[in-house]
Amino acid sequence: MAATSGAAPPPGPGSDRAVPSVRRWRVAAQVLPVMAPAFVARLPVGMYSIALLLLLSEGTGSYAIAGTATAGYWAATGVGAPIAGRLADRRGAVVVLAVLAAVHAVALVALVLLVRGVSPGAASGATITAAVAMAALAGLTQPPVAAVVRAHWSRRFGGDEAALRTALAVEAVVGETVFIAGPLLVAVVGVVGGPPVAMLAGAAMTAAGTWWLVTATAVRHAPAITPPPGTRWAALAVPGLRVLTVAQTLLFAGFACVEVGVLATAGERGAGWAAGVLLAVWAAASVVGALLWAARDWPGPAPWQLVALLTVGAVGTATITLPTSWPAIGAALVLSGLCIAPAGIVIQTVLTQVTDPARRTESFAWLTTAAVLGSSIATMGAGWLVQAHGATTVLHTAAVCAATAAAVALLGRRTLHPAGR
Repeated sequence: MAATSGAAPPPGPGSDRAVPSVRRWRVAAQVLPVMAPAFVARLPVGMYSIALLLLLSEGTGSYAIAGTATAGYWAATGVGAPIAGRLADRRGAVVVLAVLAAVHAVALVALVLLVRGVSPGAASGATITAAVAMAALAGLTQPPVAAVVRAHWSRRFGGDEAALRTALAVEAVVGETVFIAGPLLVAVVGVVGGPPVAMLAGAAMTAAGTWWLVTATAVRHAPAITPPPGTRWAALAVPGLRVLTVAQTLLFAGFACVEVGVLATAGERGAGWAAGVLLAVWAAASVVGALLWAARDWPGPAPWQLVALLTVGAVGTATITLPTSWPAIGAALVLSGLCIAPAGIVIQTVLTQVTDPARRTESFAWLTTAAVLGSSIATMGAGWLVQAHGATTVLHTAAVCAATAAAVALLGRRTLHPAGR
């Protein structure tokens, strides 16, 4: 018997009804032309902390100066991110990214030339001040590539949660790769020409990657959305964004404490080699988590998904202090790491649901500020805790930060639904 004329044709790869796995692969292929230049532009972010410390400690002969300048760089990055995001929303991402990339590169080149012009230990007060100022200027003008790309995906795939989740998963993998590959690249380039070449390479990659990104068709022709009238803090007036920002700050404070705690644990046991292996396992677990999260549709509304992921991550973080063998510690880090990227993906997904599309880049940039703030303060505090109380205390602090982030998401869950805008 012939099929009835009303029967629907089977879904094909080009159809909106294509099977989920095919659609996910298609979305991943669509985002690569934007993510490739974004990766190049963001890779130096994983390089700058180590490269700045090496450049300035060798150039000035002072770790205190190097630490101050590096802290100034990241503090300025936290301040500049929402400002740059707001400008990108109002003036267009292409112009803002291009200008910031140029100023950022010039500031880093000036910093290298400034430091190379003095002998170690002979830097004057004026030279030190100028070096700190150049580092801060470079941080202030760090192009908000991640915020721009995330805002772009939220506008392009805003009506398709599965597609948006896939795009954000690819972005999460890129972000993890940046912090894995960045320090390795500093080591490789440093062998060739030392910290100055590493810094110049970072400046060149930021500029080249950003310019490549702004010439990408998808970004260049993205429609502009005029933000409605409001104060300069209008983005943060959204209760859901404030909840996400606080949770993000606590989350990254916990990450920083885990890093310091694992390093200190390895040092206390006289096995420094283990720290690198364990932290690599932790980062790899996050990448796997992103891929698993994008591979299927997960039940429940996004706010409850976030609460669940943060809770499981907190449990994983708390168990790091329980085992005594390295494999067992590694297993605890895997449990914690598997939730990192998925939690980030859900945070970004929820942000797209509760914020104004016309202020989307600035909203994503506030997450950058929260991450920088949380990790910077926690890194400094964790160092003091290790000195006073040992590595276990720092790891307990990481678990407290993770659990508090979960509690914030739970208590603020009503603001994380679209109706909470």
